[in-house]
Amino acid sequence: MTAIALRVGSVFAFYRPAVTPLKVVAGLLFQLVTIFPAMLFASLVVWLATKVWRVGVSWTPAFAVVMHVYVAYTLATIAFASVAGAVLPESADVDLRHPPFTNFATLLDDATPEVIRGLVGEVDVRSAYALLLLWLGLRGAAPNAARHGVLSAVATVVVVRLTGVVTLALLR
Repeated sequence: MTAIALRVGSVFAFYRPAVTPLKVVAGLLFQLVTIFPAMLFASLVVWLATKVWRVGVSWTPAFAVVMHVYVAYTLATIAFASVAGAVLPESADVDLRHPPFTNFATLLDDATPEVIRGLVGEVDVRSAYALLLLWLGLRGAAPNAARHGVLSAVATVVVVRLTGVVTLALLR
């Protein structure tokens, strides 16, 4: 719920949309329908990665870690978008999903293949922050687990994510 409140609140703060009760309800439902399945899938990937590497994290802590990381990622995204909105001229369009100053994708030209654009877009400050938080969360959820097991589980999550990015880019 915190993530949804942050996302909806940032839309109101940045774009000042016309508000009606129906739009608010529809916006909240849209956020719920898009965030919850993605967090369930991400939790499943993290949980399976911890099982493969014998980290010993059960489903509930894996889900909690993923949700906490997502809320922190959302806060970081809003912070970067806020700074970009304050620093850039009013004519600049600040994309809340991919704010400026977070990755090198904005430096690529239009001729860059979509696969490369997707991979470069994934390597950003917010993703590194999320991976660090994921590692810390898994270490906290399984304090007796081997560090290389936790690191391997996080690396597995990275490989799954990048595989998804490349697959989606190739399907376009």
